Amino acid sequence: MNSEGGKPGNVLTVNGNYTGNNGLMTFNATLGGDNSPTDKMNVKGDTQGNTRVRVDNIGGVGAQTVNGIELIEVGGNSAGNFALTTGTVEAGAYVYTLAKGKGNDEKNWYLTSKWDGVTPADTPDPINNPPVVDPEGPSVYRPEAGSYISNIAAANSLFSHRLHDRLGEPQYTDSLHSQGSASSMWMRHVGGHERSRAGDGQLNTQANRYVLQLGGDLAQWSSNAQDRWHLGVMAGYANQHSNTQSNRVGYKSDGRISGYSAGLYATWYQNDANKTGAYVDSWALYNWFDNSVSSDNRSADDYDSRGVTASVRVGIPLKRNI
Repeated sequence: MNSEGGKPGNVLTVNGNYTGNNGLMTFNATLGGDNSPTDKMNVKGDTQGNTRVRVDNIGGVGAQTVNGIELIEVGGNSAGNFALTTGTVEAGAYVYTLAKGKGNDEKNWYLTSKWDGVTPADTPDPINNPPVVDPEGPSVYRPEAGSYISNIAAANSLFSHRLHDRLGEPQYTDSLHSQGSASSMWMRHVGGHERSRAGDGQLNTQANRYVLQLGGDLAQWSSNAQDRWHLGVMAGYANQHSNTQSNRVGYKSDGRISGYSAGLYATWYQNDANKTGAYVDSWALYNWFDNSVSSDNRSADDYDSRGVTASVRVGIPLKRNI
């Protein structure tokens, strides 16, 4: 049913009955919502037997469906089975399955991004009890969406830090100052693991990260012989590897991000001698990353990201009696 140029909209009309014999039928569709342009088959009579279905997405970016995109309309007894050769079709962040409708549409077959409660097999065989579209079911998101979310979250947070992260433990730094051996240089190593969920809980992501930052003061000065200003530079390297598993579809995806940062920090202490007064700490970083998202169903998508992160923190130390 492919038209020249791949434009969807062809209709194959069967004026009698249709019997499938494990043959292959290909549809072009622009995958989006219910009214998306698509090739269709209209069977006036009955259907029986098994048919494999291939859907080629023509420029669709995906969307949430209600009833689904109608591919096959059956006028008579709908006993035939139609199954996607790949189990699912992906567009944008959404995953589509092929399923029968409900109510007055129970004879017809639809591409739906709603979850029907059945996890597609890796290599689907024709099924005797085809899934039925539930209009109230949740949308199905492809695992790659979780990897993209993990990458962008990492890009915005890997180099974030607090004043304490640069200074270290106060007890240790105070001891160095008393010995006259304190340095304005600092280095920070961070490793971590996190778990997150997305898409109404259907995407479960685990990630491991590593961060290295180092810097030092360029200048220190006082405006009243009591306070102290610090101005410094810093740079860093970080990477993160994430894995997203979907509990709706039978495959997973991997996300990777690595990159560098460079910037400035500035700190003001109201009372530099004993750090009992107020303080203001600020920093700004320019970050650049290499990103990659891959899955069992697609080759790697490599892309770059750039951005600026910044922070301003104001505080007053509180003395605690132990």
